[in-house]
Amino acid sequence: MTTTAFFDLDYTLLSTSSGMVYVREIIRQRRAPWWRVGYLGMQYKLKLLDFGQVHGQLISHVGRSGVDQTSNFFDGLAGRYLMPRLSEAGRAKIEWHRQQGHRVVIVSASIEELVKPVAEDLGLGQDYLCTRLAVQEGRYTGR
Repeated sequence: MTTTAFFDLDYTLLSTSSGMVYVREIIRQRRAPWWRVGYLGMQYKLKLLDFGQVHGQLISHVGRSGVDQTSNFFDGLAGRYLMPRLSEAGRAKIEWHRQQGHRVVIVSASIEELVKPVAEDLGLGQDYLCTRLAVQEGRYTGR
């Protein structure tokens, strides 16, 4: 039987939250008005919306330009902001597990567009479990 080591993405493999990096970049690139993002954040803090509702509204807003254009946004986000934040401790633990012959899997609530490039960078291929966004007619639906 193979031993499997599971790693979370945020604050385990990354030194930050991929979701916060994502939100900051949405605002910086003006993909959603700052006031809209702030309003959603306030509703979340007041427990008027849950995380899934906030995330869905942001994704549908950001992804309305289409999956192809939005994938460039995610690729840039991963390369520029996530990869430099991969922790050395996380890399070392993954390497240790590999040397032991263990299978290594990322398990994260983060979206595939952010998890996949990290898994590939770490040499994990498709060994990840994460949130997959729904696409309809070439656009993210927010689900």
